[in-house]
Amino acid sequence: LDTFAQKTHLERLLLARKYPEPCDGEADFLSKIPSDVYRHCGIQPPAEKPIHLPYPTLGTLFKGRETFLADLRTSLAAQHPTVIRGAQAIHGMGGVGKTRAAVEYAWAHADDCTALLFVTADSPDSLLRNLAALAGPLVLDLPEKDAPETAIQADAVLRWLQQHPGWFLILDNADDPPAQRAVADLLKN
Repeated sequence: LDTFAQKTHLERLLLARKYPEPCDGEADFLSKIPSDVYRHCGIQPPAEKPIHLPYPTLGTLFKGRETFLADLRTSLAAQHPTVIRGAQAIHGMGGVGKTRAAVEYAWAHADDCTALLFVTADSPDSLLRNLAALAGPLVLDLPEKDAPETAIQADAVLRWLQQHPGWFLILDNADDPPAQRAVADLLKN
């Protein structure tokens, strides 16, 4: 193997923020490989927190929303003083970056969460279907993932959420009244 070419390639990947930072031990290195790399290579990633977000963080390229993110954190913390939990609606005109802001918040606080999850909830059917999809092998990998009924899969996901506190769930695009009622009913559980 050409060690110089490998080193140069790794340096370019690091500069492009496409590769984990160098680390001391093999176990530490393996823990920093993104799960999508494992999936692409067809191997099972090590047990880790479930992360199902629609896109990666923009990191330092995400600018101008620091106050919004701090206010969101304060709002969630105010609902329960010892643990960040609660529900928070983000609303505004389409295209202003609400989804991106919620996803960036999730990435920024990933260490505080046991899971980072995203569900499109633009209709009651979509909410149920996308919630059930979290049971699948690439997210929670629940035994009910192969159940023929979506409701069984969704119930399994809700049970998982009840049994694993500390998760962060984004319910996206609940814009019309039926979708909002479905989300409100979900939050009652």
